[in-house]
This record gives sequence, C-alpha cells and structure tokens, in this order.
Amino acid sequence: MTYPDVVKNYLERKYGKKFIVDPKDYSYGGSPIPFYHGCYTATYYVYENDDPDYTFIVEVTPVSVSDASIKEIRDSYCWKFLREKLRRKIEKKIDETLTEEYKVFVSIYGGTTFENYVTPDSQIEDKLQPRISICVFASENKKVQNKK
Repeated sequence: MTYPDVVKNYLERKYGKKFIVDPKDYSYGGSPIPFYHGCYTATYYVYENDDPDYTFIVEVTPVSVSDASIKEIRDSYCWKFLREKLRRKIEKKIDETLTEEYKVFVSIYGGTTFENYVTPDSQIEDKLQPRISICVFASENKKVQNKK
C-alpha cells in the first residue's frame, strides 16, 4: 500500500469522512532534487470530498530511510474545527471589553501538523498555544447591539 493510500485510510478512520489525497510528495518544496535535511517525512496535500476549498497537509514519517514502514502520521485537518472554537472563545472575551466593531483572524503557522490524538473535539489551550497567531482589527465604528 502506498503512503497516499495509507493517508487516505488513516484520515477516513480518524474523522469518519472521505478525503482526496494528492499523490505527489511535497516534502522537498517542489524541488526535483530531494536534498537530505535530516528528515525523511513525506508531506501530502489533502482535502475533504465535501469541502475541496479547505486543503490541509498530512505528514508521514517512516521508521528510517531504509525502513519505509510508518512510524508516525500527523495531520492538520482538525485545525479547521479548532480554529473556530478558538475564534469564538476570543470573541466572547473581546465582546466584554470592546465597544468598536472588530474582526478576529486566527491562523496557524505554515506546516504545523498535530499528533494523532488531537481531534476536532480536543481542548485547544494546551495544544495550540505555541503554534498560532491571533490578530484583532478594530474599527472606529461602534458595534451595533442586537435588539431583542
């Protein structure tokens, strides 16, 4: 079984959804010459069948250069859900203090993947803190309060 096939099966078991895996290994940034960087990780771009606009990466780490059996698989698909959890949590805190309109941007550093145990239901505080950036842009317009 090829790494892309293994990645597809892994994701479908972990998330219960269907995925499309680009079979090209992007480990070397598109270079035709695979320079040795002390890492044997194969990187694949993947998207969910039902959401082709959200592309994420999966990394497959073999045991060694001579042993292609898989040591670890890491993915960043759960970021799609964890990002929204974090955004809602931040917005709740901001709403308590800011009177201006604002926009919150939460992003993850490029190439970040998560351990197998991190899922969309994971708690975000202990897993993402060192890997995210948060920007809040406020405008001079006052927020419109929802009237009930």
